[in-house]
Amino acid sequence: MVQCNLSGPIDSSLSRLNLLSVIRLDQNNLSATVPEFFGNFTNLTRLHLSSCGLSGSFPQNIFRVKTLTFIDISYNTALSGSFQNFPLNGSLQTLVVRGTNFSGGLPDSISNLKNLSKLDLSISHFSGQLPNSISGLTELAYLDLSMNNFSGPIPSFSTANKLTYMDLSDNVLSGQISSPGRFKGLQNLVTINLRNNSISGIIPSSLFMLSSLQSIKLSDNQFSQLHEFSTTPSSVLNTLDLSSNNLSGPIPRSIFQLRELGILRLSSNKFNGLILLDMLVELRNLTSLDLSYNNLSIKVNKSDSRLSSVLNMTTLKLAGCKLETFPGFLRYQSKLTDLDLSDNQIRGPIPSWIWKLESLSYLNLSHNLLTDFERPFQNLSSSLNLLDLHDNHIRGQIPFLPRRAAYLDYSMNKFSSFDIPAYPSDYTAFTIFLSLSNNSFRGTIPPFFCNFSSLRVLELSHNNFSGTIPSCLMKMSETHTNPAEEQSHGENT
Repeated sequence: MVQCNLSGPIDSSLSRLNLLSVIRLDQNNLSATVPEFFGNFTNLTRLHLSSCGLSGSFPQNIFRVKTLTFIDISYNTALSGSFQNFPLNGSLQTLVVRGTNFSGGLPDSISNLKNLSKLDLSISHFSGQLPNSISGLTELAYLDLSMNNFSGPIPSFSTANKLTYMDLSDNVLSGQISSPGRFKGLQNLVTINLRNNSISGIIPSSLFMLSSLQSIKLSDNQFSQLHEFSTTPSSVLNTLDLSSNNLSGPIPRSIFQLRELGILRLSSNKFNGLILLDMLVELRNLTSLDLSYNNLSIKVNKSDSRLSSVLNMTTLKLAGCKLETFPGFLRYQSKLTDLDLSDNQIRGPIPSWIWKLESLSYLNLSHNLLTDFERPFQNLSSSLNLLDLHDNHIRGQIPFLPRRAAYLDYSMNKFSSFDIPAYPSDYTAFTIFLSLSNNSFRGTIPPFFCNFSSLRVLELSHNNFSGTIPSCLMKMSETHTNPAEEQSHGENT
């Protein structure tokens, strides 16, 4: 009776159907507790109770039903419970308690579930160390313990050679994973996600030898070393995310031999050395690259003709990479949505081709040495949602506004005037944040700002405005954060 708009508690008369083997009540609004008598159904094989608004404590005796192969009680956020002792020779193959209020630890007796192939305890309140006995689950194919409070070292899963999916992210796991043979037997592993823990030491080279592995996510940990590694010619690795660790030294050249790589994130580490952007020519499937905030020096050729014909990027983030010029190949990246070249040493004009990138929604060029806009001016892409040009040396007129941008930061430049559009409402309906502070604007504050119907933050401080604040802005002050209003008495805004 899936999705049948059932409500209220499960009637006790159901207990008379003691030969029931399958109960499917998913996606109803039961708003009740789970009946104890479910544990008396000696033929029960499958119990589906996900998204039912269940509350109270889940009956322990249900876990001891020997015939039960499948339990899914996920997405019942008010349903509490814990695991005590699993019975010997239990039949459970699937155990899913995702998105519940279950807590406590995972008992050693988890190893009694010899047939367990799927274990999903994610987005709950489990804690304590993972028992070493979990490594005895040789039938395990899917493991998701993410978003809990598990701590301590990660047990070895080297004998779980059927494992395809492992997600232990967003816990407080620690220790190292560099022991020899830890991943050797996981030839069927497709995804490993250990992000946002406290794991340290060396990232094992053996990970890159797993022929089925498509995704490695180890970001937000304390890994300190990544050595050169060997790759299999048939490597299908598509995603490699090692961002926000303590990795140092040169970026291993082996990474640029992962021909199927589509997403590469190495930001916020301590990598150093020179990177020639031409090296990306081997990564023909690369769509997303983030090398920001390391100690790298990235050099680009102004034409980058080989990259132009090979790459089809959607995301490029090279913040803090000592760039001195715009990568020329970007002008041909029609699918580019996110571009971050902030905190670099790019000087001179912003090239006009950048405004022709029709898919661009995020553009951050802040903290550079930019001076003006290359002419002729182009209309900004209608897809641009964020434009950040703050902390440059751009002078003169702001020539245009993006039509749909929510966030605009022109602060800490030398702008002195606007090109106010003929039909302001076409340009101002979506803007939530607008900063023009620390520029060279003079004269009265134009009533043009009153056209920003969605505006919540307006910064006009540290300019040379004079006169009174437009009355329309005063009326909007209940919904705006307006430094101009706050500072109007006592200093020029």
